[in-house]
Amino acid sequence: MTLDQTNHLRNLFGKLGAFFCIVFLVAAVDGLVLHFRQPENIFHLLRGESVKVNGSLRGDVNDIGELTYVSPSDRIQVAFEDIHAGFWLGGKMWRGLLTVSPDQEPGKFRVSVNLKGDNSPRATTVFYVHVYNDSESMRKDAKSFIHRYLDISPWLVFAAFLPLTLLTFAFVFYLSHRRERLLLERGIADVYHIARKESEYEIAFGMGTLHGIEPGATLTLLDKEGNPIRNITVKSCSMTDAVATVDLDCAVQPGFMVSRND
Repeated sequence: MTLDQTNHLRNLFGKLGAFFCIVFLVAAVDGLVLHFRQPENIFHLLRGESVKVNGSLRGDVNDIGELTYVSPSDRIQVAFEDIHAGFWLGGKMWRGLLTVSPDQEPGKFRVSVNLKGDNSPRATTVFYVHVYNDSESMRKDAKSFIHRYLDISPWLVFAAFLPLTLLTFAFVFYLSHRRERLLLERGIADVYHIARKESEYEIAFGMGTLHGIEPGATLTLLDKEGNPIRNITVKSCSMTDAVATVDLDCAVQPGFMVSRND
């Protein structure tokens, strides 16, 4: 792979990686907004659909026969399955299946679960069920704009684009190192740091004594296109890096390069 090909691919995949990064960040924000805008006790269902539900219990309950529910429609039912110990906070919880009949009219309904004989005005668990005629009407009512316009979960987009972003930037990292090696073979290195001093700029670049650079050496400063700007003098250097000075009247920018004169 030539230097021109490496530069082209690095620029292409850099832009592609930035696009992937924006997409997965937007998907993450959309998913988090959905999480906070839609409580866990709200269910969006089509007619004929079911969803697994659960809730906490007050008191010592050992049998699902002690549970009951109140529904505004006999076409929205809860079937209790079992009682189990809570995973995070301890205590007892129930689990079951909430089912919407195919004959149920669309609308918003409140379903509450309580203990039989419990006269407390506060239900043990409350669900809000939004019933829709078809998937199109349910999609248009989605809180997530990705789901609303693309009909897919934002977390699916996040899961797809996160590895794409990581792989793309890993490839860009590889191309950057390859470009650096190809430049060094030509006696050229990128300027990676620019510091303005009182009377001059100090620039740092990736060539040092391993590449034949010594303090006091004269090098050529190149612009982003590789055109020579002026000569510069090496101030100090290590095995792999060096610092040179540039007059203040030279507008040094990120992307400039330094070339050996031999």
